Amino acid sequence: MPLITLCGGAYCRAPEIVSGLSARTGYPEADDTLLIKAVRDRFGIAEDKLRRILTADETGFNRLVHEKEFCIARFKQVLADHLLEADDLLLCGFAGQLVPRRAPRTLRICLMADMSRRVALAARDRKTSEQAALQWIHLKDDDFAAWQHHFHPLDDPLDASFFDLVLHTDEMGDEMILDLAEAALARKQKEPEDEYRRAVADFQTAANAEARLYGAGHDVHAEAENGAVTLLPRRKVLLRDRLERELIRLAEPTPGVSSVRVVFPDQEI
Repeated sequence: MPLITLCGGAYCRAPEIVSGLSARTGYPEADDTLLIKAVRDRFGIAEDKLRRILTADETGFNRLVHEKEFCIARFKQVLADHLLEADDLLLCGFAGQLVPRRAPRTLRICLMADMSRRVALAARDRKTSEQAALQWIHLKDDDFAAWQHHFHPLDDPLDASFFDLVLHTDEMGDEMILDLAEAALARKQKEPEDEYRRAVADFQTAANAEARLYGAGHDVHAEAENGAVTLLPRRKVLLRDRLERELIRLAEPTPGVSSVRVVFPDQEI
């Protein structure tokens, strides 16, 4: 059950590549829109609010109760369930950047193209001037950069070391791109499936724990490995012992949790 994640800049011909990959591999497609609608249906969160978590814009969220982070935790929960239920999957968009880095059998593809080519495509598709198209592309690139920086310590959100394949769609034809992806996928299929399932199960456990904590008003990131959960408060606090007991009390009942520890910002993990 290999997973393909695909992301990149706007107007790098992603729809054509995704369609070709799905046809060649038989993998069903899932994207941010599908997941957002699933979160809306499951948790009753407004769709327009969920769409804003995928932007650099922080307005419209209640920061006092960490509303944006709570919505992201719900997004992670639905993504984790989707990953565990799917045998094979082609995951497009921002969601793929949440898949645990330690998960094997995951082919990470990034699409890029020369800015002038992207601008020309956007201007024609959106029926606007090239200047307006350039501004729109910059906004979309800023959204992706903000998403990457939120979860990964990357100076460059399109850092090639983060991906298995970085493909320049203005320099390669579709057949070459699909051939390269198929060859890389065949190599990924040899990696251990049980390790992939463990990594995704831990991702699900951490997402469920985060949702419980943010739902209770705590700004805490959660990580899990083999059911052992590490809670990482994002801010320094004075009454550590009291907060630690509260966080452990909230996280321990989460399905899949075998143990819980709290690491504060000035401590080593």
